[in-house]
Formats: sequence, structure tokens, C-alpha cells
Amino acid sequence: MTTTGVKSVILIIAVGILIGGCGGSNAPTAALQPHATNTVKPAATQPTYVIATPLLGDLDEDHSPGVGDAIKILRIVVGLDDDTPVADANQNCSTDVGDAIKLLRIVVGLDTDWPLTWQKTWVSGDVKEYIDEGNTPPLEGVEVTVGGQSDTSDSSGEFEIHCVPLGNQTIAVSKTGYDLAGTLPASVNVRPVITGISTIYMIASGSTPPPAP
Repeated sequence: MTTTGVKSVILIIAVGILIGGCGGSNAPTAALQPHATNTVKPAATQPTYVIATPLLGDLDEDHSPGVGDAIKILRIVVGLDDDTPVADANQNCSTDVGDAIKLLRIVVGLDTDWPLTWQKTWVSGDVKEYIDEGNTPPLEGVEVTVGGQSDTSDSSGEFEIHCVPLGNQTIAVSKTGYDLAGTLPASVNVRPVITGISTIYMIASGSTPPPAP
């Protein structure tokens, strides 16, 4: 069996375990099946939400919790899909089976806290070495910290910081032998889903600082 086949089997088993576990509650197993509107309550009584930002846990972007969202989370857990901050339904800084269970509990009415509240999300960006105006290659190994959480730029100069609290968060960068070329803002206004920040430029220590990029 191929690796993808094994992962698919694991996914099917995981869904069965989730459904079996939730079926042991007061709600019958059949209640796990979403109705036509894929909402917790009948369409006639479902509250209308003003969606200012993407809804946490809404991976299929239908503006409501459903079994499909839980399955998409399980696909991330077993490596069939890429991770996304929207999948961290529990806001515990990781995507795991607990996030899928959280959504299934909402579907069957065991939890009622929908829409879920964003508390933390991701910040991404890139770092380049400023040699001159026409030469700014990506810079690897730069530690970027936002709101107390850090990541190190990769060979493409890119970083992706997870679990950053929302709101205005301090930012800092560090790499041995390098200084900032120009300045950084005092803080980053972190908002869901992913907050992107402008390219960070650095120069080798001891170099003559160029004009700020």
C-alpha cells in the first residue's frame, strides 16, 4: 500500500473514532450528519453573523461549523493537507484531533460557542540582505520575533511565526554578523488569518549603511 493509501486509511479510522466517541453522548450517532444548511440549528432559527474576519474553524468557508470542517482538520493532522491557522479551533497553538472534536461537538449541539473567537494567529514575511539597490538576496538564519513567538528565516529568506497573540505586538530581528538596514516599526498589528509584514532588510555588520530600502 502506498504512503497516501496508508494515510487515507488512518483518516477513515480517525473519523470513525471521532464519530463513535461523540455518538456515546446523549446525541444519537445519526445527529452527526449535517442537515441541508450544514448548521447546528434549523435554518429558520440560525442567527445571522456579520463576518468581518474569516471564521475560526471554517475550513470549507461556508460560514458554519460542519463535519466537513472536522474532516479537513483530520486531513491536516495526517499530513494530507497543509496546515492553516483557521484549523486551530481550540486556539492552543497546534492543529490536532481535539480541534476536529471541538467542531463536531458544536455540530451535535454539545457546545454552543460558535462563532469561535480568534486569540492567536500567524505572522509571515521575508528577510533580505541589502548589498546595494540592485542586489538584495534572501537572507537565511535570521531570527524574527513577534509577540514573544519566533521563527528563523529559511533559504528563501521566508519565515512564518505561529501562535502570535492578536493586537499590537513588538517585533525584533537578530542574526550574528548582521544589522538592520533601515528601521523596524515599534510593533505589528496582528490580525487573522495571517498577518503579512513588509520585507526586512539587513546588512553585514561593519558595512556602510545604504539608504533605507
